Amino acid sequence: MGDTPLSRSHHKHIKRRFVTRRAVPIAAGAAVVVGGTSAVAFWPEDTSESTVASTQTPDVSERQDRAQEGTDRSARKSSPTGEPSRSASPTPTETKSASPAQERSAAAQQASSEPEPVGHRYATTGLNVRTEPGENSDVSTVLERGDKVAISESTEGEWQEIVVDDKARWVSSEYLSEAQPPPETVGHRYATTEVNVRTEPGESSDVSTMLDRGEKVAISESTEGEWQEVVLDDKARWVSSEYLAQSDPSSDSGDSGDSEGSGDSGDSGSSGGSGDADDSGGSGGGVSTEECGDSSADSGMSEATVQVHNALCNEFPEIDSFGGGPSDRSDGAHGAGLAIDAMISDSALGDEVAEWVVDNHEELGVSQVIWSQQIWTADRGGWRGMEDRGSDTANHYDHVHVTVDGGEDMY
Repeated sequence: MGDTPLSRSHHKHIKRRFVTRRAVPIAAGAAVVVGGTSAVAFWPEDTSESTVASTQTPDVSERQDRAQEGTDRSARKSSPTGEPSRSASPTPTETKSASPAQERSAAAQQASSEPEPVGHRYATTGLNVRTEPGENSDVSTVLERGDKVAISESTEGEWQEIVVDDKARWVSSEYLSEAQPPPETVGHRYATTEVNVRTEPGESSDVSTMLDRGEKVAISESTEGEWQEVVLDDKARWVSSEYLAQSDPSSDSGDSGDSEGSGDSGDSGSSGGSGDADDSGGSGGGVSTEECGDSSADSGMSEATVQVHNALCNEFPEIDSFGGGPSDRSDGAHGAGLAIDAMISDSALGDEVAEWVVDNHEELGVSQVIWSQQIWTADRGGWRGMEDRGSDTANHYDHVHVTVDGGEDMY
């Protein structure tokens, strides 16, 4: 029987055969190329032979399946748990909203830490600056008399909010003033000639006015070199201390024939006479220590204390009486005869007496004056408050106490 040609239909029914070949393992589950066709090799763990299944043309779906399988394996390797990684949309962070009370507190804190200044005030005395309104809150600092401070719109009762170092602080509004307060005065001086009054210490500063010879002017504690701060019309001004004296030069009879100067040269005019008080008899000077009609001076008082008694008696005949000698008291300077009390029924008179003694303390040899619960001492200068001792007499509201040199340390 000869070869019978196969019909085309016969070829259709011939099944394709898979070709099995030996292959050298490359990597588990790796793709290789065999005879120009793609194949996938699978190796058992304990065998050296693997079967390579090859097809001439894998269809598209098969390649897609394999690609998906490779993706899944990669995902399992990269995931710490061995599970395929999942791309999930980020979960929004939950934000807790502040309560109304917290919002008000935060707003109040910010407002209090950064207050808006709306103007300025001046401290009229030494003034505590507190962290909160009220006398029980902490004191952060102290304002000096005359210090300028920024204020905000906020007030609580008598307390005013101020701005110090960009922080909210509080002071009592009772001790604030829109105008700068004048310096505290510690006594008086007299112009020995016509003298320029300047806005600042120094001959190059502006001249605001002039003092006439013999004119009395209040002074403060402040000095700068030869310049003395004075107080005129509740304002701080400056005068050359060279032309100021403790006593009134116009009362010196030796000055009557001197001419007045112009007041434009060297801050003074021509000086007439010495302007010094005459201590010999008291009639021609600013302080008279002649024996007066009052006989209340204690016989146990020192000579210096008697001189103070005579000076006060001559200068202020309206003083009611004197006391405080060794016959009255045996303690301290009084017992040693180094102090005297001028009894006063009029507070205005007491002010005048106290100031006059301070103004003339060098000539009188006075080291200490106490009046109206305040004390002045020659070594420190200036008036200072004293603690409350109870009664008007103990607080020196009814008498001016004067201590002469040597008795200041006996209390």
